[in-house]
Amino acid sequence: MAKKYLPVGTHALAARQAIAHANIARSMLAAIEQPGAPDNDPGELLALLMNAAFSVELFFKALMLGARNGEVTLGHPLVALLEEFPAEFRESFEAKYARWAVGRETKVHYVALRLSASAPETPDHTPSCAFASFTEAIASLSDVFVKARYFFEEVKPEGWAIIVLPEHSLIGILETLEASYQDLLAGRFGALE
Repeated sequence: MAKKYLPVGTHALAARQAIAHANIARSMLAAIEQPGAPDNDPGELLALLMNAAFSVELFFKALMLGARNGEVTLGHPLVALLEEFPAEFRESFEAKYARWAVGRETKVHYVALRLSASAPETPDHTPSCAFASFTEAIASLSDVFVKARYFFEEVKPEGWAIIVLPEHSLIGILETLEASYQDLLAGRFGALE
């Protein structure tokens, strides 16, 4: 993936933007979970997913910028961004996410969208996704920002687009990355190579 150099302090701006999108996602999740809230409103779910996924991307980039003295990898695929981190970072992500997940319920919604005038056959499967570890969760969500933002490009007139919304796992990922950014600021990580 292509890289770009930005002014050294840019990581703080990226982190503030990541936190803002994470807070929007948390507020949306809280609203969706209110008793009497409409069930599975695709617009709300897609907006929640887009904000959370964009926040994850921005946290990855804030960590890169801070640990690489202004160098950032471009692009949206979360797996490719995760692979940019050395083992020290990835192990810390895994440990933080595992601590967060202890005793927590992990709901996953599957939203099937169609744009055809007549209903196609009901989807015969749901995507294979896993959220037990940080790496699995990122792999299951790797291109979710693009899918949620441009859902209409994913939906074909003759079929369905199935979008995965692991609400609680997304919050765990966001909390993991926010804590990791604080660790970076506190000097608990070495530099990215």
